[in-house]
Amino acid sequence: MVPTDGRHRKTAETEEKEPDYKKLYEKLQKKCEAQEILIKSLKAEIKQLKAK
Repeated sequence: MVPTDGRHRKTAETEEKEPDYKKLYEKLQKKCEAQEILIKSLKAEIKQLKAK
């Protein structure tokens, strides 16, 4: 065994914390809005392509 100075020990911060649900909700909401915008733009593009 090689003695170490303890730099790689787990600290109290590495314990599991309760996730910040508000941030998770906002992140998912933004992702959902971005997907809906993408869907709308793709539908418009499909409509244009069908018109040609």
